[in-house]
Amino acid sequence: MAFVIDEIWYLRNCSLHNGNQPNIQPSSLRNRDRTLEFSLISQSNSQTLRPLINTCWTPPPQDWIKENVHAAISTSSTGLAAIARDHAGEVIHVWTEMHKPCSPLQAEAFALVWAVQQSSLKGWRHVIFESDSK
Repeated sequence: MAFVIDEIWYLRNCSLHNGNQPNIQPSSLRNRDRTLEFSLISQSNSQTLRPLINTCWTPPPQDWIKENVHAAISTSSTGLAAIARDHAGEVIHVWTEMHKPCSPLQAEAFALVWAVQQSSLKGWRHVIFESDSK
């Protein structure tokens, strides 16, 4: 689910910031590849795989972590998601959480605060937080 939310965030950013039209075929392939890769990583810690890095995503500096956060709202709830990646684009951690219904701006703010709290619990000190909210 987190990969799907991240892909939606990616497509929105590419459309919003680069004027790209969403294309479902490459999007489906990226989600399939990420799911397969995550499955392989989960099965074997000794195998190192490099994920597909979205062309709109820029990696953080060496020894830093970048967390992309997103919120999706409906009339009954708000979904929060965060994905943490290292300088090579490898997924370090993925979080999702349901939250009370709120405005889009509040949802993005909740997502950022929540991501900061999760990073703090992990003991991460060099983190860049990125959101698609203006």
